[in-house]
Amino acid sequence: MTRPGPLRAGLIGYGIGKVYGAALPGGAIGTLEAGRLIAGAISNVTVEIFGSDGSLRWNGMDPNYLYVAGGTKADSEQGWRQVPTVQDYHGAIIPGADVPVGGMRYYIAACADFLTRTLAGQPYDPGLAQGLRVQEVIAMAEQSARTGEWVTRLSMMGESDGDIE
Repeated sequence: MTRPGPLRAGLIGYGIGKVYGAALPGGAIGTLEAGRLIAGAISNVTVEIFGSDGSLRWNGMDPNYLYVAGGTKADSEQGWRQVPTVQDYHGAIIPGADVPVGGMRYYIAACADFLTRTLAGQPYDPGLAQGLRVQEVIAMAEQSARTGEWVTRLSMMGESDGDIE
């Protein structure tokens, strides 16, 4: 039995980001990329592991799923399979396992905004007027689809506008 060699790593590319190459003791090789100015990345952490017997992929911007691909499957069964990684806290009533990661944060922020505006006597935004305008635009779109013509917005609550563009 041969003893595995040491972990070896080194910088193999440099520009806006850095790319490191690594050789693991068991003989596997890999890369690690890091960069803050990569087009399309906002604040993204992605882990991808590709192997001859299978691969894994997880993306911080899509945290509800781990993607798995089996390399030993028949060609007709190849491809990525989504495995849910949703939150499921034992004994907790909320959040439920069907609530996406970050969903509770949104819900709490919406409740806080509602309570803050209510206590301060401020109008709600969006409020009833915006909701009515949305319904009006939906009705206009339906009418335009039926007639094939542009629809002029009628005045609403004392306002007057021309065509909605």
